[in-house]
Formats: sequence, C-alpha cells, structure tokens
Amino acid sequence: MKVSLNDYKFLKQTLKVNTKTKILSSSMEPYIYKNEIVEVSPVKIEELKVGDVLVFWRDEKLICHVLMKIDLDEKNSFFTKGINNRSYDPPINKEFILGKVTKPSLGKVRRLLFIFLINFKNKFKK
Repeated sequence: MKVSLNDYKFLKQTLKVNTKTKILSSSMEPYIYKNEIVEVSPVKIEELKVGDVLVFWRDEKLICHVLMKIDLDEKNSFFTKGINNRSYDPPINKEFILGKVTKPSLGKVRRLLFIFLINFKNKFKK
C-alpha cells in the first residue's frame, strides 16, 4: 500500500500509543508474519535502542524492521534490517521513523538473542 509523504507526515503527527497497523511483507518472519497486525507507538529518538523493532517510511511505504545501529554523530542515521534480508537497509533519518512496535514486544534478553540470531543467520546465508 502506497503512503505519500504528506500522508506519512499526517500519520506521524496523529500517531497514538498502540496504533494498529498491518505488516505487508515477510521480511520479519518468524517474529512478525506477513498480514499480521502489530501495535506501533510514538517514541523519542533518544530512547531508541539497538534491537527495537521500528516502523519507518521509505519509498512511499511503511516498513517494519529491526534497529541494528545508531549513528548520531554524523548524520543522525539509523540502520535497520529485516530478519530475512541479507544486508542492512539504507540509513534512515530520524524524521522518517514513525514509531516503535510495542506489540509483540521483546524483553531485554530476548532483544539481545534476537540481534545475535539475525547476525548469525545472515553470516551463513548464501
């Protein structure tokens, strides 16, 4: 489903805690399945942590991927990746982060395990 920049900006301004949205791809399986409904909440950029699952806007789409790296020194870039993708997404700027997935949720230990498994899995993909 296409989401224009104006639609995205309106959605970001009006986003409420635990807003439901549908996932349109299988890039996050088996954690989040295609067509699954997740809950997204606004988040302050300084509260984001590696391992958080984000919804962000790019190429007229809302994308749901894992936050893998934060680089606030240079260009305020955030690097994300789908579980089933071989490489990181192009860096995103904070203004294009819609929010953080709040349901399903990951605890601290599961978040670390999640990041480890993503890196391990992709190391051996052909």
